[in-house]
Amino acid sequence: MKIVRRGTFLRTVVVHLKPGTDRTFEALLKDIKAAREKAGQTSLVSQAVAGQEGTVFYVTLLENSMAGFDSVPSPRSC
Repeated sequence: MKIVRRGTFLRTVVVHLKPGTDRTFEALLKDIKAAREKAGQTSLVSQAVAGQEGTVFYVTLLENSMAGFDSVPSPRSC
């Protein structure tokens, strides 16, 4: 609850993976999550287990303002 209270705004990205790219994407997510935590930003990652075709990840970013999304590090800067 403490994490959710800090974030007034949520941005959720749905990522559909091609077969066989699961491990590579999970490694990339770990790198991005570490970079965001180092910058003091919060992100939540979940994976669909049922009801979806293929592998689907949901990446949610929490920010206090819409301007906070402007400072989200891109995967290229990690």
